[in-house]
Amino acid sequence: MILGYIPQEEWLLKRVRRKKLMKFSRKDSHATAMALDIALQDIICEVALANTAWVETVVVKDEYLFAIAVASNSDTKKASPEEIQRLKDIFKTTRDPKWYYVLEY
Repeated sequence: MILGYIPQEEWLLKRVRRKKLMKFSRKDSHATAMALDIALQDIICEVALANTAWVETVVVKDEYLFAIAVASNSDTKKASPEEIQRLKDIFKTTRDPKWYYVLEY
């Protein structure tokens, strides 16, 4: 399991378009998935979490979603409260991260 945030897909895609991170078409599911991953990586870099946060695929109600993980139950790596606050600021939320099941390959 991971502790993290699942940003809204549309919000992430708007971020990709606004920052011109890549061109993609919603009709191309592979390109859309790449755009989502790029947006999440961009957020991790913007808030300087490269050493303590990562992107995971999680399962919520039988749906696979991308999440930014800030901790896990199987690793000692964990974002600090200050780093989590920077994520909250980006997402404009006061909500703490939640626990999610990780997609096992």
